[in-house]
This record gives sequence, structure tokens and C-alpha cells, in this order.
Amino acid sequence: MKENIKTIARQITRMSSDDINDLASELMENGISATLYRFSPLASVWDMHTPNVCNIYLRTTGNRKLLLVKVIKEQFGLGLREAKNLVDDAPCFLKKNVDYEKAEDIVKAINETDAYALIKESND
Repeated sequence: MKENIKTIARQITRMSSDDINDLASELMENGISATLYRFSPLASVWDMHTPNVCNIYLRTTGNRKLLLVKVIKEQFGLGLREAKNLVDDAPCFLKKNVDYEKAEDIVKAINETDAYALIKESND
């Protein structure tokens, strides 16, 4: 059973934000609250540990690479060539040691382009 859970977790981490929303809708239609963890006591423990700085990791680029290059160019103040090189190098770290709130906004903008970026905790 534990291996099944690990496999499901790996599959979920590879999903786009649209697929995750579809999954949450499907779970809710079947009577399972996809937001149940937010109301559990354990969630409050997770919420207490929000890192000050983090890293932004681009896992996949999606099908709209041109839009992704534009978003990365705008978000990081890069030139067109630098932004394109980052997109071409995916999976990669886009930026390290970023303020957590700013990183959330950047990741949201990137994920809206059909790419998949995530926040990884900084070990520095």
C-alpha cells in the first residue's frame, strides 16, 4: 500500500495545475474533500514553517514555450536570449534565494503558461 501512495504522489507532482484542478473536482464529485488537509491540525504545523527564502525550480515547459519565455523575461528582468536559454535548459533552477512571497507570485505566473514550476526550500 505504501508503494501505491508513493506512486500516486509522484504522479501528482508531475501534473499541470489544470490537471490538479480537474483531479480535485473529480475527488469532490466522488465525495472526497480535496481541501481536507487545510482543516486538519497537521496543516497548521505545516503552515507555521514558511521559509523566508526559497528557490524556483522549472520542472516542465509545457506547450506554450514562447509565452513562458516572455513571462520569465518579465519576471526576472532578463534579456530574450537569457530567458530562452533558461526555458531550453528545463528542468532547472530559475532563481535561487528568492523572497517566498515573490516566489509564489512568480511560480503562479509561470504555471499559468502551461509550464510547471515549483518552490523548493533553500538550504542556505
